[in-house]
Amino acid sequence: MPTQEIHPKALVRKSRFGEFLAMDEGRFVTSNRRAHGAHVYRFNGAQWEEEAVLPGSSPWETDIKQVAIHGDVIALGEPLAEQVTVFELSEGGWVQTDLLTDPTPNADDWFGYSIAIEDDLIVVGEPISCDGRPGEIFFFERVGPGPGGWTLVQKTKASDANNLGCGDQFGYDVALLGDRLLVGAPVAWLEGSWTGKRSGAAYLFERTDNGWVETTRLEASGQQASDGIGWSVGLSTSFAIVGAPAASGGFGLDSGEAYAYQLPISSPSCSSTPTSTGKVASLQATGSKIANYEDLELFAKDLPHHSWGHFLASPTQDWVIPPGAQGPLCLGAPVARLSTVPYNTAASGFFRHQVETLSIPFDTPYAIQPGETWYFQAWFRDNDPSPTIGFSDAVSIQFE
Repeated sequence: MPTQEIHPKALVRKSRFGEFLAMDEGRFVTSNRRAHGAHVYRFNGAQWEEEAVLPGSSPWETDIKQVAIHGDVIALGEPLAEQVTVFELSEGGWVQTDLLTDPTPNADDWFGYSIAIEDDLIVVGEPISCDGRPGEIFFFERVGPGPGGWTLVQKTKASDANNLGCGDQFGYDVALLGDRLLVGAPVAWLEGSWTGKRSGAAYLFERTDNGWVETTRLEASGQQASDGIGWSVGLSTSFAIVGAPAASGGFGLDSGEAYAYQLPISSPSCSSTPTSTGKVASLQATGSKIANYEDLELFAKDLPHHSWGHFLASPTQDWVIPPGAQGPLCLGAPVARLSTVPYNTAASGFFRHQVETLSIPFDTPYAIQPGETWYFQAWFRDNDPSPTIGFSDAVSIQFE
């Protein structure tokens, strides 16, 4: 049973209160199609109380009123009016500080249909209703100390954006977490498949020194027309979740499915040289990069068979070829050997290790802290053709 039933102070029949909702750290904001604005609630330690009513400015009574909140920033999207109103918390309460608009407005663009906020970044989706044009997303960053100062710094379509049928509705939903952004496109076409045309997709973007770059298109096996893949999306540090409400899912028409995709948590930091197998030993990291979760596993493969080795870790990076080694050691001092007993590659040519991130085995065990970047590499014995040692590629992980 709920601990509290929440409703606005002035409840209107058929108002659909709670239709759109977003939450962050002791506050939530909600709106609906028939409200000219949004309601903000704050938890006072005992119950949720209404803190503010934020006015919308769309002339359309039934505009959608999408909402997003992060810290002291709330965004209210009104796609029929092609705008996103930004509110920020000041000493006097919530005040409007900006109005974001479509830089290239057209009828039925739906600018503001989806919104995501994190720190000094607001991402706005413009999926376009159904006139053959592909959707687009817009990146607004705060310029200056604020409040306000939200400036368009980038806009982009999907790399395979098309103008067929209803376009792709890229930007129908967005999820933002750190340096990753997931964008849904529920009517994106699946190339090379007639049955999968307009089945949808999701696109993963990553922040780089050159802006936001698309890295992966997420699809599903056996997808069919109108599955709606990308209708809804979610992100964690380790997974992307993509909703497909019209997928059959093995339970009949439109029973729906959600697809989970495990995301890489590491970045390549150094390349090695081939081993006696003729391949370069590679290192993969899976699990979570949240430091205190202790859910990080390292997996080294393409190693010499029936050999043995260790995983190494360091908070610093270097590049040196030790005496008698083939390939570089890419870790700087100090270097920790993560296990006391070496691993045997057996006939499979791989080994794995669960990292105790809160107890890295230096002379004094060390707990990895959020915000730190660590480097990992595998060391192993080899015969190429005489006895030597080798190293895998190295990876880096920025812990949260």
